[in-house]
Amino acid sequence: MANGYLNSGLEKANNHTSIGKSFKQVDSTLTTTNNQKSSYRNFAYNLNYKSILDTTGQELSADVDYSRYNSRDYAELVNELLFPNGSPVKPIGRLRNNSPSTIDIKAVKVDYTFPINKTTKFEAGIKSSWVETDNDLRAEEFKTNAWQNDVRRSNRFVYDENVNAVYSNFSKQFKNTSVQLGLRMEQTNSKGNLVTTNNVVERSYWDFFPTVYIQQTLSKNHQVGVSYGRRIDRPSYDALNPFIYFLDEYTYNQGNPFLKPQYTNNYEMNYTFMQKYFLNVGYSVTNDAITEVILPNEERKALFQTNENLQTQTVISANLTVPVKVKKWWTMSNNLNVFHMAFETPNLNGQALKTGQTSYQFRMQNNFIIMDGLTAELNGNYESPLTYGTLDLEERAYIDFGISKAILKKKGSLKFAVSDVFDTNRTRLKSAYPGLSYNLYQKNETQLFRLNFTYRFGKNEIKPARRRSTGTEAEQGRMKN
Repeated sequence: MANGYLNSGLEKANNHTSIGKSFKQVDSTLTTTNNQKSSYRNFAYNLNYKSILDTTGQELSADVDYSRYNSRDYAELVNELLFPNGSPVKPIGRLRNNSPSTIDIKAVKVDYTFPINKTTKFEAGIKSSWVETDNDLRAEEFKTNAWQNDVRRSNRFVYDENVNAVYSNFSKQFKNTSVQLGLRMEQTNSKGNLVTTNNVVERSYWDFFPTVYIQQTLSKNHQVGVSYGRRIDRPSYDALNPFIYFLDEYTYNQGNPFLKPQYTNNYEMNYTFMQKYFLNVGYSVTNDAITEVILPNEERKALFQTNENLQTQTVISANLTVPVKVKKWWTMSNNLNVFHMAFETPNLNGQALKTGQTSYQFRMQNNFIIMDGLTAELNGNYESPLTYGTLDLEERAYIDFGISKAILKKKGSLKFAVSDVFDTNRTRLKSAYPGLSYNLYQKNETQLFRLNFTYRFGKNEIKPARRRSTGTEAEQGRMKN
């Protein structure tokens, strides 16, 4: 099996920073234009084997995977610092970055399934993966009418990672109860090398991840379940890259090669009524929580965005899904997620941090049958204010709409859709970090118009291809695209 994608884009961002003794007493304005070009290319190859060993259903499967990812990001910044009357404070500053990156992923896995009897099954497997990343940042400044290498920022970062895993799963179906027990053991070796400064970070560690699922059918209309699981989430390869990318002279992004994986213990209870109403209650504690933060750099008098490991993240949540048939031609699905999210860490850039807030998210999906072959959708989304680590986010709401018409004897369809109909999807946030005050507003191009045409041809009864997971899905999920 082979698959891949090519993705490229152009982006122009305008950033305005007001500077002064207070938000109401501005003495200068920094305007930055950032022109970016990016291209991403990823091709993945998989050799797979599957064998049914006997009539009891014993099964053996194997996968060998290779994936190569290439990206190139180019950015040029123009900085203008102006007095309120529009005259320049200093000459225009220009910076540019060229940062090619390659990621090679190799993986091998073997899985075995043994049905002990009609209600009992045992599964086991092994997997090894190898990842090599190479990132080369070439940063330049425009000085004395020529582009010159910026030795403060130009660098090369190489990261290697090897993960070896053994896992097993046991499931048993009783009359009204199903039980599933699992255990995964992992051994990890990693090495990050900031080549120019010879700053090397090496790690080697073992981990154990148990899982337990119990589902009980109380009656025809009532089912309950409980579960526990421990999992690991490793940082993305991009977050580990220590390069600095400037939004303007006083705002920049920097990776963190010292990031550790985060570990989550998750407990859940669920209840299902009439096979269509769902309630899920959860509690989770994450140690070394990988969190996006905005922090001050006192030396540069600047703000920088990075990812840090916060000591703990605690989440208590309740999620309710309620479908409603309003009319024969109108169905509705409502989802409400209420949660309390809290973060705590003793030392973040020299400050203790303890934040948390109860928030909720509400989503409503409406489907309408206007006439035979003509349907419409109207979806609404609302997110209440949220405190996330060092960020206080304001509420957000937006509406999506679409209408679809079956054509060509219902073998084809034409769909027109608008996302963010009223162009209200934007981000406003302020600081939750002690002693730091800022306000940030960001508006992306979220109001999009789409026209899709679909046509189905050939035999509808052709057997679909076997659906399965490859050996590099977890690793590819950590890549930027």
